[in-house]
Amino acid sequence: TPVGGIASGPRAYVYGNMSPTLTVLDTGNGSIVDEIVFPIVVYGVAASHNGNYLYVCSHNYLYTVDTRTDRIVGHITMSYVPSGYLVVSPDDHSLYVVCDGGMEALALDGANVKPVAFTPVVFHAVGIGTSPDGRYVYTTDWGNCTLQVYNTTDRCIEKTIDLLPDYLINGESTALGPRIKAAGQGGGVAVSPDGSRALVGVWYGSFISSVDLKTMTLEKVIHLYIPSPRCAAYSPDGSQVYLMCHDDGVIVVLNESTLESLDSFKVTPRLYSFDIGPWPINIAVTPDGQYLYVSYVEADMKVYHLPDGAFVRTLPHTAWTNIEFVP
Repeated sequence: TPVGGIASGPRAYVYGNMSPTLTVLDTGNGSIVDEIVFPIVVYGVAASHNGNYLYVCSHNYLYTVDTRTDRIVGHITMSYVPSGYLVVSPDDHSLYVVCDGGMEALALDGANVKPVAFTPVVFHAVGIGTSPDGRYVYTTDWGNCTLQVYNTTDRCIEKTIDLLPDYLINGESTALGPRIKAAGQGGGVAVSPDGSRALVGVWYGSFISSVDLKTMTLEKVIHLYIPSPRCAAYSPDGSQVYLMCHDDGVIVVLNESTLESLDSFKVTPRLYSFDIGPWPINIAVTPDGQYLYVSYVEADMKVYHLPDGAFVRTLPHTAWTNIEFVP
């Protein structure tokens, strides 16, 4: 049941910790302005680009929330159980949901959602993104450490890109997939605002993989020599990249123009870095680029000012949460 409230600025919708509640935060002061309760645990959330709707996966249901009222305005039953990774096309006309056994494509018309097609593909997704023109959806496969490129027109996997360069020593095959012991697993993906590059974190490795999305090839790896850089996030204008290192609890910040000149075999030059505390699991930059939200395994979410990394506040009761922003 919504508690009611008016946000002074952009809102953050946070969820997780096996909870059926979607909590609405005012990013201006960190206060809770609404709570939306679903019948079952919330798996994943994606916002429309016009900010009017949220599409929420909860068990095998997909709910639509009108963000202007924070009310549930519709739902459909999915044919396959969603994994929690979903993305809205840039034109707000399509929704792509990674499910057990494949990718579900749905047509959107505001609050109205209609299934279109299901593509049977094996996904082990831990990240999802889309190209600016909506032609491709990118997902990371954590088990095989690859980036899968889904063609939204042909509704098929057009290409699978290995995120581990050839010069890395192959480790023995394990239940987690080949080369995991030596190099790591695929993590979260961040697509640059201009759609030219995807940065993918590598769990249990010490680098971020950079994929050229024009040629769909691995262009370089960014060696940080800090354990488990699990995910990345771009500033809204694409000028800076924030790399989250899980084991050391550090954010490394790179200039996108510097990224162009990096050599895969050399230590990465940093603009700066700042500590964020132990065991972070997810990061997100606010739409205005002024704040970085960090969620943790066993601690409440924290907010940091950008670009200086100054601590702003802790958000109570938000451990294990994920974040979706609405302007």
